[in-house]
Amino acid sequence: MAATVAHEVAIYSVCQVAAYAVCWKASERLMPKAPDRAFSADALYGIFYYPALVLLALDATVRLGADVTTRWEGTVRSSQVGIGSLLPLGASATTNRPRPVYIPADRQIDKR
Repeated sequence: MAATVAHEVAIYSVCQVAAYAVCWKASERLMPKAPDRAFSADALYGIFYYPALVLLALDATVRLGADVTTRWEGTVRSSQVGIGSLLPLGASATTNRPRPVYIPADRQIDKR
């Protein structure tokens, strides 16, 4: 599991860096008089990244919207890619396993 998560994080990171590098070079050509090159590269990056993220979210919403169980516990590839690009280090969000939750002793319900 850890090797798979590390592999996915590496792939997402390389893709993000490559896409941003292309935007960095393009901003040099398209906006040569921009006062801040990082801002112009980020603006170009956002033109493609955010619409793609919206499309991935819409696809996941349509596919998982059938019932309550799939909305809370289901995953599809588009939701994994969307979450992975936003939170690559929170990779447990892309798995189908529930995360452990700590409940303090004074808040636990006594089931006797």
